[in-house]
Amino acid sequence: MGHLNCVTSTTAYLQTRKYRRYRLQAPVKVSFPLGDSVLELSAVTRDVSEGGMLVESNVPLPRDSHVFLSMNVQSRDEERTVFLQGHGAVVRVEQERSNYVIALRCTRPLCEVESHCGFAQA
Repeated sequence: MGHLNCVTSTTAYLQTRKYRRYRLQAPVKVSFPLGDSVLELSAVTRDVSEGGMLVESNVPLPRDSHVFLSMNVQSRDEERTVFLQGHGAVVRVEQERSNYVIALRCTRPLCEVESHCGFAQA
C-alpha cells in the first residue's frame, strides 16, 4: 500500500492541470466488461487526483473502455486502511518498456466503501 505525496504545488503547474496530482504507488484492481464477461486485472497507481489516476499494468486496456476501480490506501500513520471504489474511463494507453501506462478519468469519484457510494461493487 502507498502513501500520498503531492507531485507539485507550483502555480504554473496548477494552471495547466484541473486537479492536483498526488504520487501514490498502491495496488488497484481494474474490472471492465469484455463481451459477455467481466475481466479483472491488477495494476499499480503512479499518481492519483480528484479527476483520475495514472496506473501501470502488464496488460493494456482498450481506449474509451469503462472500468470499475477498487483499491486500498494506508493512512500516513498506518493506523487505518481505507478501501476505495470508483468508476472511470480509459483515456490514454502508452507502452513503456514491457508494461503499459494507462490514464484513467474518473466518471464517478473514488469514495470510501463504508460511505454511500451510489453504485454496487463489481
